[in-house]
Amino acid sequence: MKYFYKTEFGTFFIIPSYDGVELWIKELLGSEEKLGSYPNAQMAADDVYRCATGYTDWDLQIDVDEPSDLEEWSKLQ
Repeated sequence: MKYFYKTEFGTFFIIPSYDGVELWIKELLGSEEKLGSYPNAQMAADDVYRCATGYTDWDLQIDVDEPSDLEEWSKLQ
């Protein structure tokens, strides 16, 4: 299953990989950056919620309204 979450900085994606999932961001201007690999999608979503993604603009926010659970992300079929 693939997931995405749109933000003012771009769109986060959680996509399957051969050993779990990967967290990516596609910035508003179109560039894409892999932010990390995780054993499962919930762990990737947790890093987005905690602002611990490695994507500086997102991580340095003080007041964010990100989804607190993977079930709040949109699914791609």
